[in-house]
Amino acid sequence: MKPGGRPLHEIWTQGFKRTSKCDGKFTATCQYCFKEFSNTSSERLINHRANCQAIDTLASSSSDNNNKITSTNPNSTIITEDSVSILSYDSDASGASSPSISSRPSKKRKLSNLRSLNQYFLSLTDSDKKKIDRAVLNFFVSCNIPFKKLESKNFSELVKVMCPAYKPLSPTEIATECLNKAYDQLDESRFLLSASEGILMISNTTQEDDIHIIIHIICSNKKLLFLDQFIRKKNEYELSSIVDQAIFDAQIKTKIKIYAVITEDEYKSLDDDVWSLRCCKSFAASIDHDLIDSCLESKAKYLLNEFSHPNLQQSLEKNGGTTFTITKKSLPWEIFSLCSINLKAMRKVISDQKLSRDTINILIDDDDDRSEISFEKKIKEQLCILEPICSLKNKCSEGSNLGEISESLLKLVRDPKYSSISLKTEKMLTPIFYIANLLHPKYRGRQFDKDNECLMRVNQYLLDKISVEDLNVLANYRESSGIFNSAALKEQTDPVSFWSAVSLVHPSMTSFALKIFELPLTVCQFEPLVSNVNNLPPQRFKKYVELYYYLNVNN
Repeated sequence: MKPGGRPLHEIWTQGFKRTSKCDGKFTATCQYCFKEFSNTSSERLINHRANCQAIDTLASSSSDNNNKITSTNPNSTIITEDSVSILSYDSDASGASSPSISSRPSKKRKLSNLRSLNQYFLSLTDSDKKKIDRAVLNFFVSCNIPFKKLESKNFSELVKVMCPAYKPLSPTEIATECLNKAYDQLDESRFLLSASEGILMISNTTQEDDIHIIIHIICSNKKLLFLDQFIRKKNEYELSSIVDQAIFDAQIKTKIKIYAVITEDEYKSLDDDVWSLRCCKSFAASIDHDLIDSCLESKAKYLLNEFSHPNLQQSLEKNGGTTFTITKKSLPWEIFSLCSINLKAMRKVISDQKLSRDTINILIDDDDDRSEISFEKKIKEQLCILEPICSLKNKCSEGSNLGEISESLLKLVRDPKYSSISLKTEKMLTPIFYIANLLHPKYRGRQFDKDNECLMRVNQYLLDKISVEDLNVLANYRESSGIFNSAALKEQTDPVSFWSAVSLVHPSMTSFALKIFELPLTVCQFEPLVSNVNNLPPQRFKKYVELYYYLNVNN
């Protein structure tokens, strides 16, 4: 060992320069990538030696050219193929030739088994071919593109550019063997979910006199599993029979037990073991119409349409308004909001632009001659009424939970301003909504704790559904006794975190609560697949449909 620094271990002879620092210590510099190391332990240098990308580059160039290898650094030495010369330095020498590069293979980088990019373009292994076949099938099915497009000139040109070695399957091959294999894999994944629990989700789309019904199961792993799709005439649409059949089919086809059903339309399960919920977004949309002043909405739409001309939009901006775009799908809240924002600017434009008599009348007309207030006041009152409904829709989109939604609905029921929708709202509030509100640590059922009839319904439901042990846990929760007297729990307002915190002590009650707070609030909307673009026979088209929904839903 030389004075000052580490002993000269064997790795120093494998391409590292040793340089003395002013404090008497030494650094190591790699002669290939020129990286400097203050830690010169043998383990550190050996690890770098095994993974140095510059050495890999030199070795690769050597095997490709069968000639000389030149370092990328302009000041480096030219190294021959036969003997890759490595410089070693000690504290006294300035440089000397060393033995050839170590023949030990890299521990982490094994280039011998890797194929070059050129080889990939010129030929494909069977494994690569199968992967591409499956990717092509997934693309064509998920986009519902006819398989005959595989033979189109444009698709052939695309394949030649991306991977010349790939030869696409024929339309017949992809519609038979390839489709069957993909479906079998889907069937295997479905089998793994058997004997578990799930939530039935039923969405529908109306097209003229037909209602397209699409049924999925939300599985225990949060994946959506397609169950069925069919068409019913409006006069033949009976949701209760559809739900009952779907619950039966789920048990027979997938062995999944349904414990909750969420639908777009009003539905009450006859089976007390199945929780029934209505999609909160579809409910909010249905009560919009009951709260809107249709005459005021017509005036607001007319006004916005009149000011949608580019010249008038510019005038609005100059006078403090905003530009906007409205369509047939614009919601009432959006229409009234745009009117409210732009009303003052619209009145200023009256003197600058030629407007129709009807437009001017809407802006200045008033029954009691207070023209500057009336229309604007009505708009603001309408926005005030719609605000809780809009908030309800937003909560559904922001990842809220059933406890928070139930709190909003219970407030609506008790507000005299919303008496016109109280009956619809009460129907929406199935027992599970009350339970969710009760189990939410922030609300704890305070909205209905003085309603004896409601409390009796909730208590009876709980008596039927949970064990005596869980009823005792619930009593402790309501009284904030036992573990629920913890200061940390009292500060916790998130229901999932709250109940997860007591899962080790009360696993059964925690499982019951978490199932409630993980229930979906809305039904996913799907574009119904009705056209058999490949003219597949019924049994194969059924496989195609299942694969179509699986690819689109879970992506």
